[in-house]
Amino acid sequence: MHNRNIVFIFAGSAALACAADLTPPPTKADPVTEVIHGVTITDPYRWLEDQNSPATRAWLAGPDKFARAYLDGLPGRDPLRKELGALLKIDSLNLPLARGGRYFFSRRLAAEGRYSLCMWQGIDGKDEVLVDPAKVTDDPTSSVQFAAISEDGSLLAYGIRRGGEDESEIRLMDVGTRQ
Repeated sequence: MHNRNIVFIFAGSAALACAADLTPPPTKADPVTEVIHGVTITDPYRWLEDQNSPATRAWLAGPDKFARAYLDGLPGRDPLRKELGALLKIDSLNLPLARGGRYFFSRRLAAEGRYSLCMWQGIDGKDEVLVDPAKVTDDPTSSVQFAAISEDGSLLAYGIRRGGEDESEIRLMDVGTRQ
C-alpha cells in the first residue's frame, strides 16, 4: 500500500507541473447589470444559469473535454478509480432527527446512487422509506432532501433538487398516510 501512495503522489506532482502548461477554453462574458435593494450588481456569467439553454450545454462540454484530455492520460487512474469506487460502495446514514416519537433520516444503501428519505417509528423501529428519489422523479441527477418536519412528526416538507439547480421543488407529505 505504501508504494501505491508514493506513485500517486508522484503522479499528482507531475500532474501539477503539466497542468501549468495547459490553458482551459475561454468563457464568454455577457454582463447583466441590475439593482437589488439599492445595490448595483453586474454578473458577467448570468447566461450560464439557464441549465437547458444550448449555449450553456455547449459551454459545459468545452471544459469537460479539456479536463478529460488531460485527466484520462494520467498514469494509475484506473486502479485508483476501482479502489476508491469499492471504498465508496457502503451504506450511508445521516443523523436522525427526532419528532413526535419518529426518527427521520436520509439513507443511501451501497447499491444506490442517491439518498432516500426514511423514518423509524420509535427508537427500535425498522427503516421505512418515505421518499425514494427514483419514484418521485425519473431524472437520475435529481436528489431529495428534508426541508422541514412538524414538531409532532406528522407532516413532512421535502425538496426535489433537479441536477445542479439551486432551487428545490417543495412537496408536502402526511407521514401517517404517506400522501
